[in-house]
Amino acid sequence: MELISSLIIVSAQTFEGKITDAQSHKSIPFVNISLKGTYNGTVSDANGNYKLKIPQGKDYTICFSYIGYQSKEIKQSLLKNNPNVALQPSLIPISEVVVMPDSTLRSFLRKAYDLIPKNYPDLPTSYQVFCRGGIQNGNEEYIRFNEVLLRAYKPSYHNKSDGTVEVLKTRKYRESEQSDDFRYFYYGGVHSIHNDDIIKNRSIFLEPHKDYNYKLVGQEHYNDRKVYVIAFKPKQGKKLRYKGKFYIDVKSLGYLKVELKPTDKWIEERYNDILGLHRDIKGKDFDFVVNYNILDSIFYYQSSYYKEKLVHKDSIYYLIDENVVTSMQKDSVQKIPFEQQTPISYVPTLEATEYAQSNWKDYATMPNAIEIDTIMAKELFNKPTPKPSKKEILIKILSRLDGAFGVTYFDYSMPASQINLSYKHHNFNKQLDVSSTVLNFETWMIYKLSPYHGIGYKTNASLSKSYHSKAGALYYNLRLPIKTVGKNVYGNISLGYSWRNFGQSLGTSNSDAEFKFGGKKFTADKVRAFTGLKQHGYETGFNLMVQLRTMLYLNVGANYFWANKTQETIYIKEAKGIFRTEANEALNQSDINYQIDGVDSTISGVINNNWGLSLGISICF
Repeated sequence: MELISSLIIVSAQTFEGKITDAQSHKSIPFVNISLKGTYNGTVSDANGNYKLKIPQGKDYTICFSYIGYQSKEIKQSLLKNNPNVALQPSLIPISEVVVMPDSTLRSFLRKAYDLIPKNYPDLPTSYQVFCRGGIQNGNEEYIRFNEVLLRAYKPSYHNKSDGTVEVLKTRKYRESEQSDDFRYFYYGGVHSIHNDDIIKNRSIFLEPHKDYNYKLVGQEHYNDRKVYVIAFKPKQGKKLRYKGKFYIDVKSLGYLKVELKPTDKWIEERYNDILGLHRDIKGKDFDFVVNYNILDSIFYYQSSYYKEKLVHKDSIYYLIDENVVTSMQKDSVQKIPFEQQTPISYVPTLEATEYAQSNWKDYATMPNAIEIDTIMAKELFNKPTPKPSKKEILIKILSRLDGAFGVTYFDYSMPASQINLSYKHHNFNKQLDVSSTVLNFETWMIYKLSPYHGIGYKTNASLSKSYHSKAGALYYNLRLPIKTVGKNVYGNISLGYSWRNFGQSLGTSNSDAEFKFGGKKFTADKVRAFTGLKQHGYETGFNLMVQLRTMLYLNVGANYFWANKTQETIYIKEAKGIFRTEANEALNQSDINYQIDGVDSTISGVINNNWGLSLGISICF
């Protein structure tokens, strides 16, 4: 059964409550809440509130678990009467307190790191995830947010391969009066269930590192299991970005929770981009928590929470991003088909349904981000759907673009010969050796109509003064997925119309007076001439894209060109200057005198062998 079917909850009973410390009565955030014997459930939010949907037809037992507290199990029938839950702190006897020297602690951390493949899923898993991300004002009230329901495919923890996601439902809310005051526009990343998985990504501070100090700072209990709390921070003088704590199960050495905080280095670099796009925004602090849960002795990703404090024009804002796994499938897991995968460029703010037009009563698994009273609801539902701004339209277009740059090798030939060219008062004489290659700098761009289909445009120009080469093509691109989990690999087949101008250099000539050539006026004191071809025709190609980083790919390809129109041509362009005039004329013009080895000719001698190779870097949004 596919995971998507679990989104349809028939006759579900909803429980909403708050989880607190039984002694201090303070709220407890990120408590794992599950239906006993399953991986279905949720977590409490940053304020201890929770929202849980339970299918009817059975009296489930609900489990509440949190590190440092005694776990609690409550029958569904009893929870209905009082959904608020108080957890008792678990006390560590003095006899259990452990002091661990640095060498022993590093050995302990090394074992925990090496046991990741054993303690975490060794086969692919599939998750149903509820995501929320947005901006809060200084009173911690949402002024805009996105909510997304998605399916996530996560490969084995034996390596760091990224997984894939499929967005199933999404909605957005924007409180216009306040949100307009904050220029930073939050878009949210639906791939954060993979990016936030510190254990699978083998973040640098997990493995005992010479640039970090580690210290055992406490012991806790979790479901009757002893847990060590280990703090880490950069050594003095080491400019690293993070510090935090690990919560490690002593028996299995599995990581149950990781907490991160920023260092001064992170605060210094945050929003300090080269273009200065965020120069009026300052990052001050953040809290990042990743939780894992245990099922049948295996640790699974459960939730992540990120809250960053920002200052913009002397006002405080909070950037929020949270993910909660509501169900998990670990048997006979199928990959998400390529055409259903949501790309890294997906922007919920642009694609989502307006909050007022959405109905999520059967789906939401976290407390509401905003409380809508009757008056506000009437205003929301009567408000017309806002038109997208120019910025939103631009970003939506850009998110469909792939860009690339690199070098292209064209194969052509010209036999060794003495070339003489005269045009008006200019004379060019050159002894040419056998030539057979052209190396160009190439850029290309593809607008994706769908995951498979796109329209592309590319241009290239010569990298050497020894030849003149300019070419372009407009083409259809078919993208074929070869590998879509981990480091992605794609094949691209293209077919389109191409135009090519290229020629061999005949040297330079001094110009004492201005002259016209090819309908253009030349005024420079020195010009360079080239002999070659001007062609139009059809081009087909194939290239292989291999992922290097999140949006960077290595591109290797080949192409073939069929000319349906060829003109033997002379090119002249100014030898100096930033903006150089250049033009071309057919070689058979009466005012052009062209000789090969002393024999008049209207044939340049250049032959296009029609094939080429390319190597470059693609940026795929």
